[in-house]
Amino acid sequence: AWQMKNVRQRLNEIGKELGVLAGSGYDHTDRNFRAAIVDLYTKMRETWERIVEEVLFNNVVQRFRPEIMTQRLEEACINPQDDYPIISEGMKRCSQYVGHDAAQELLPELPRIDRIAHDITNLAGFAKKAMERRKNLRKNRIYKKGIEPIFL
Repeated sequence: AWQMKNVRQRLNEIGKELGVLAGSGYDHTDRNFRAAIVDLYTKMRETWERIVEEVLFNNVVQRFRPEIMTQRLEEACINPQDDYPIISEGMKRCSQYVGHDAAQELLPELPRIDRIAHDITNLAGFAKKAMERRKNLRKNRIYKKGIEPIFL
């Protein structure tokens, strides 16, 4: 099931769906492709969210789990200044096609296949960069000495 897939598995499936779409004679002017585009961009949007959960926050907080795994914070690797603009733009691109109950006449034109490929490349590129950052953090595990906790 899609919900159980990790980021890598999701990116693999999204890539395959792009190939199927491209091989199906996709035409961005044909409204019959709208359902496939909505499905694909929904998966991309959910993958952006999963990158935040799984990679940047290192599964500290997970959907459908009541506990918070605080020891995993050691490898949380979010850099809001760099990450937020990229994530925000990626989510905004996906939101053009999903997440809204717009009137049929107001829906945007379907994206061209090269635009879809570009959006997927941006998603996969960010995931790769974030995974590499977390891997380096895990490998080096050198932290500046912070505040000493005082327990009364």
